Amino acid sequence: MNRVNTLIVDDRNTNIEILKGLLDAYCPTINVVHTSNDINEAAIAIHQHRPHLLFLDIELNGASGFDLLKLFPQATFYTIFTTAYSQYAVDAFRARAVDYLLKPINILELQEAIVKVEEKMKQDGTAPPLSDRVIQRQKIALPTLDGIKYLDCEGITHCDASGSYTIIHTTAKEKIMVSMRLKECEELLPQQIFFRIHHSHLVNLNFVAQLIRSKISRVVLSTGAELPLAVSRKDAFLEMMNRK
Repeated sequence: MNRVNTLIVDDRNTNIEILKGLLDAYCPTINVVHTSNDINEAAIAIHQHRPHLLFLDIELNGASGFDLLKLFPQATFYTIFTTAYSQYAVDAFRARAVDYLLKPINILELQEAIVKVEEKMKQDGTAPPLSDRVIQRQKIALPTLDGIKYLDCEGITHCDASGSYTIIHTTAKEKIMVSMRLKECEELLPQQIFFRIHHSHLVNLNFVAQLIRSKISRVVLSTGAELPLAVSRKDAFLEMMNRK
């Protein structure tokens, strides 16, 4: 079995050992190649080991995990933040984090985060097999004004831009405002089912019910929502729908 070479950065050895124990017990594709307590040592280890995945704490002995990421503007590794503080979630996702796990780490959320990494590696052509445990539903962690909201991707019908925020619409008829721009949400959601039909709208293709052709074409969802389809996106949209 191919392994996901992984580096853990945390200022407390106890936290490192706990995370290593969880990975050993529940995430069989993970291979921890190095652990570190500060960003300087971690930077050297990244250059040496070239990991696929970085588990990164945020507050590191007076420094920040974000400082480490700034040293790798063209990073070839994926990042999962592990922290006791929810207030950094917005910055974490803007730093292109795959996931944001709050301590104490929940086993199911950890496994789901690993699957997200494996799926991204598969898209890049460097993926190991998926974990032995198959997760039926993929969840996404989104920063809101009140904390972090965990949503099933399949339950998101569409997303609307609202300035620096995004409004998430769900099958439960919720409208959830998240502290991310639409482009950032687009990058987190699975590209095989979510498509940007307009600069202000991202839709789940599984809920597309109709295309109304007119001077300004509209996409009708099974929920009843009607959204404009940009002319520049029309051909790509039709191609994606033909694959469904």
